[in-house]
Amino acid sequence: RLNPLLAGARELLETIRDLEIEIFLITGRCNDIRDETIENFVLVGLAGPGATFDVARLRSGGALIMLDAPLPSGKSVRPFKESQRQRISAHHRIVVNVGDQVSDMGHYGDVQVRTTHPFYHTA
Repeated sequence: RLNPLLAGARELLETIRDLEIEIFLITGRCNDIRDETIENFVLVGLAGPGATFDVARLRSGGALIMLDAPLPSGKSVRPFKESQRQRISAHHRIVVNVGDQVSDMGHYGDVQVRTTHPFYHTA
């Protein structure tokens, strides 16, 4: 159940938080595993007292944006992620968009950063 952090992720997120920049996490995960996802954030130290993310805000969907239901087989998560970035950009300037798959990249954000993921590879 534990998904370890990528190297440098904690430091990056803490720096962003310290600069008082709001962080949104858009994922293709479904809401039915929200509690498990938040539990992982707590286990790796990203959520909880003094951590980057407030557990209540993650539970409410404020910072952690997840799918309402699984996508049909073969359907891309990219339109969902794009619609969420569009919604966020109506009220916020998206400075950096970071992700490890093509669906994480889009037309939003001053800078697009595609990272590698040590546990899987996506096109």
